[in-house]
Amino acid sequence: MLDFFKQSYSSNIPKFYVAIFFDAMWFAGPVWILYFLSIGLNFEQIGILVGISFIVQAFFEIPSSVWADRYSRKNILIIGMSFWFVAQIIFLSANSFYFFIFAAIFQGLSNSFFSGTESAIVYDTLLNMGREKEYGKIQSKIHSIFFLGRIIISIGGVLAYSYDKKLPFLLSVITSLIAVFIFSLIKEPRFHKSSGTHFGQMKEGFGFLLANEKVWLIVLVFSLLQAAANILYNYYQPVFDLAGLPIAYFAVVYLGINIASYIGSMSYSKLANKLSFNKILAIYLLIAFLVSLAFAFGKLIFILPLVLFLSFCFGSFDVYITSLINKVVPSSHRATTISIQSLINTVMMSFLLIIVGRISNEYSIFWGMIFNAGVILFACVAFLYVKINNSKLNK
Repeated sequence: MLDFFKQSYSSNIPKFYVAIFFDAMWFAGPVWILYFLSIGLNFEQIGILVGISFIVQAFFEIPSSVWADRYSRKNILIIGMSFWFVAQIIFLSANSFYFFIFAAIFQGLSNSFFSGTESAIVYDTLLNMGREKEYGKIQSKIHSIFFLGRIIISIGGVLAYSYDKKLPFLLSVITSLIAVFIFSLIKEPRFHKSSGTHFGQMKEGFGFLLANEKVWLIVLVFSLLQAAANILYNYYQPVFDLAGLPIAYFAVVYLGINIASYIGSMSYSKLANKLSFNKILAIYLLIAFLVSLAFAFGKLIFILPLVLFLSFCFGSFDVYITSLINKVVPSSHRATTISIQSLINTVMMSFLLIIVGRISNEYSIFWGMIFNAGVILFACVAFLYVKINNSKLNK
């Protein structure tokens, strides 16, 4: 037990397991859209808040990872988690749309500092121990633990909300503070620090992506797909509400979503070994497209199973893409390159959230989801047109 509090490479991974578990316990997650609606915010304002968060994330995505590659990945990780802690405090204490903007900014900062850095520090820890081949397995377990935490708050968040609408944010303040403390116990892994300029670091990061056809195709198509899928996750609460699902059952749905993601994350190795990339991507695109249509027409009988399928698919996505990038990118540019991928996804997501929010507010959620389905269809057509028959994409 005492070894957990000692700074050593062997204890880094267990600390990540625990820290990610508490990081995942965002008790406001299952109800935050409903909370905003309950205090008078509309869909356009909610879309703006989420969009601002992603725009801030996009702006700081690469600089924060360049700092991680040049200076300290551990410190960047701690700063990122601290920003999340501040965001939860603002959500807890504020009741105004304009104050929520500040919370959204801190959430965006948190995501930008965390993105890429977490994956890089895990990989370099394993590299220092000569266990880098275990990265996929370890990262899959980290994601599984993350979804395990989300499973717990699926019920806890809704129960807390039913008792007091502010309580989920108070609990999130506590869990994020615990995560900050545990990340502070991690030992900084040795890695080859970049010594180039910030611009040069970014340029070389783009170069690593563009040099590998398989990687850049995954980045472009999956980023667009993931952006559209995040729209679905942001709108499932009001869609279920409009479709007539009692709020009491939201906890069950959120629980099912995170269990499906947990299973998907645990199934990463089998999925990657048995299915070619073409087949994996085709399945993801098809399910996301069908979920958008189901959301548009508000039929619970179709929505519920499709949302679970989508959650299963995306449980393994981050592990798949970071594993691929880590194999082709040197240590000095690892966090930067992974963040470039996240940046592309974030930019797409930011604009899509605002556009769908505007359409849903001006017309209806039906047309917002139809537009989202069109985006996914565009990604599908682009993929089919460019590379569906390219054998290089097969694993």
